[in-house]
Amino acid sequence: MPTTKKSSRRRAVASLANDVGVQRHQLFKAGYARITSAIASGWYLEAIVLVESLLTDRFESRLTHLTGTNVAFLNLGPLIDLVRANETNPLLTALVAGDIDSWRRRRNAAAHEMLKIEEGTAVPFEDRLGALRLVAQDGVRLLRSYSKLAEKDRARGSVR
Repeated sequence: MPTTKKSSRRRAVASLANDVGVQRHQLFKAGYARITSAIASGWYLEAIVLVESLLTDRFESRLTHLTGTNVAFLNLGPLIDLVRANETNPLLTALVAGDIDSWRRRRNAAAHEMLKIEEGTAVPFEDRLGALRLVAQDGVRLLRSYSKLAEKDRARGSVR
């Protein structure tokens, strides 16, 4: 596995001996519901943050299975690099390296540049906020696409 800043925290792994799978399912169900509600209410930044949390969890799960090591609590950028280096399914690699990495850059702008002014621009707050709707919606679409492809691959037994 390529070197990256590692977390000392460990990802909880579901097994027959614990209820991590049930807890994770409940969190995901609540998370998806909150994302839907946040987008409907115009709380796009909240939806984007929750989408990112679900995406990073899915990447950590996939990477833990692919590498046999506990990959946990990393930021989206380093996780994308790890997926590029370790993913065995070319469809997942292309999705992550292309559309999801592009979404990550849009997410970064939403989170870190929402209230900054670039020289020569004058974009009102409401216009900036309105542009985030598409970022949130695209994030949900990409999360669902990734999850569906990864689950299909895992069900085929392609992941150890």
